[in-house]
Amino acid sequence: MKIAYYCTWNFDLNDGVTSKISYQVNYWKGKGNNVRIFNKYSRKCGIRKLIRTFYDHQLLKDLGQYDPDVVYIRFEVLSITQLFILNRYKCVIESNTDDVEELRINRSLYARLKFLYNLYSRKIVYRRTSGIVFVTHELQKKKYMNPYNKPSIVCPNPIIIRYDSTLSEIVCKNNSHNLVFIGTPNQAWHGLDRIERIAALTPQITYHIVGTANRSDDTYNGLSNVKYHGYLKRSEYMELCQRCDAAIGTMGLYRKNLKEACPLKTREYIAMGLPIIIGYNDTMFSEIEILPWWVLVLPNDKSADKNVAECIELFLDKVAHRRIPQRDIETFASLTNCEEKRFRFLSSLAKETEING
Repeated sequence: MKIAYYCTWNFDLNDGVTSKISYQVNYWKGKGNNVRIFNKYSRKCGIRKLIRTFYDHQLLKDLGQYDPDVVYIRFEVLSITQLFILNRYKCVIESNTDDVEELRINRSLYARLKFLYNLYSRKIVYRRTSGIVFVTHELQKKKYMNPYNKPSIVCPNPIIIRYDSTLSEIVCKNNSHNLVFIGTPNQAWHGLDRIERIAALTPQITYHIVGTANRSDDTYNGLSNVKYHGYLKRSEYMELCQRCDAAIGTMGLYRKNLKEACPLKTREYIAMGLPIIIGYNDTMFSEIEILPWWVLVLPNDKSADKNVAECIELFLDKVAHRRIPQRDIETFASLTNCEEKRFRFLSSLAKETEING
């Protein structure tokens, strides 16, 4: 089977999305398939980049020569390029988030125009797609995420184990605690403001914020226990994580009117062996009754009060200086490894094309 993977992503970032796409592509190749990535991302600037954002003639030409049996599309706001692909090929959409709620949050003029455009154009995408892969059960259940009742499956984001990335236990033990949060600037659902308010209630805990450089200095509002590190390379934030007792995941998912998620960054934390503090229900744990000792789930709301602070303090006292055992990482990696399920879904849709043809 010939599979084309269409996306718009900067692979130089070497982030969770890059690792996930590489993981999927290598899995499909390992099954004996011919797989090729068609990436619309452009490093050029100015008018040429703007034009390519909407219409990439060379990509469409290359895709036509490749002539795939199925095109796997990572959902994005509709472009002319994607419209051509949807009209010409059997396509499967990977839906990673509630795009309607996510775009609704930002109130700038540009964001509002983008929201309105997506609200209309997304119907074109879902009308023309042959199938949908959702990352959570909650997304699959939302009617407007599959308005035309297309075939769909749920495949949570996987834990990608990199044995060279597993952190060792903290050797120098003391009474202080360190937490790390790795995120992207200006993403309201990350809940960075909530983390800051919690930090004000827990002065004995140091919070390390990676990926955000919105503050003019390295502290927040005079709080010496909140440190901003800005963007760090992987080797740099790995070194920082080595000094931390646990990691913080998404804390503002309620802003997207969601309760369930499976962020790639949380999976990277787990792969490193870091206990996690999250503010949502993770799809990874949906089929187990008791959470592992290395997970703390806080209320999925804006609360940052004494009770929340005490929960974090008690959790850190329990997990301090410890790492998630390798056997646990491998167990949950296997639980969330849905690549065979995803591959069979793609195969079934491709075979429908052959039968109908």
